[in-house]
Amino acid sequence: GDSALRNSDAEVVCSRRALAERSTEARSFGVIAPLHRLASTRTTHSKRLRMLCWNLLLIDRCCLCLAQRAFKISDAKCSITSSATNCQIASIGDGALKVEFAAGLESTLTLDMSSPTTCSPTSQHCPQIFIVKSDHNANAVKISKCSYYKTLSYHSHLLTYTFMNVGLQFPVTIKDDHNVGRAVVPPGAVRECFCYCEDDCSLPLSNKLYCTHNSPR
Repeated sequence: GDSALRNSDAEVVCSRRALAERSTEARSFGVIAPLHRLASTRTTHSKRLRMLCWNLLLIDRCCLCLAQRAFKISDAKCSITSSATNCQIASIGDGALKVEFAAGLESTLTLDMSSPTTCSPTSQHCPQIFIVKSDHNANAVKISKCSYYKTLSYHSHLLTYTFMNVGLQFPVTIKDDHNVGRAVVPPGAVRECFCYCEDDCSLPLSNKLYCTHNSPR
């Protein structure tokens, strides 16, 4: 009986020691801490969290500024008094071309993207954004060989074209080498088109525009 009692006492002592050791280890790892230490830790964490949020906000604002797209508008405008096949007003750095139809009759501006002199006599490449004013319901902007950029074929890429109608009354129709309307841009609207060329892009009919508005064929 005395032996059993001594064994029981020894087990209690060992259990207490183990508990004390675990408590010490827990405190050393921050699992158990006095209330004032916990309060201090929470305050520090709160300050760090606020600082992190503030830094993220600043980064977000900076990223918005860096990600803003901007396109230089041509200084001159291309005035269309009859159907034409060039608009030689682009200069270095132009990202948007101004086009104004002024014939009062049905007119088409055809721009061959494979030609170095389509938008400039000095071989400046054509911008891919067009700011248009139309003066007739049947006016059209036709993009020929739309898969060309800076006179080179980009059959491995989709090229985009954007058309903005800043006129007040008349729409403008967007066409490609198939000579069908791929989109109609009413006054105050914007249409975006993607150019896709499946085979030999040097052939005009291999180039086709797919627009965010009607492209039925």
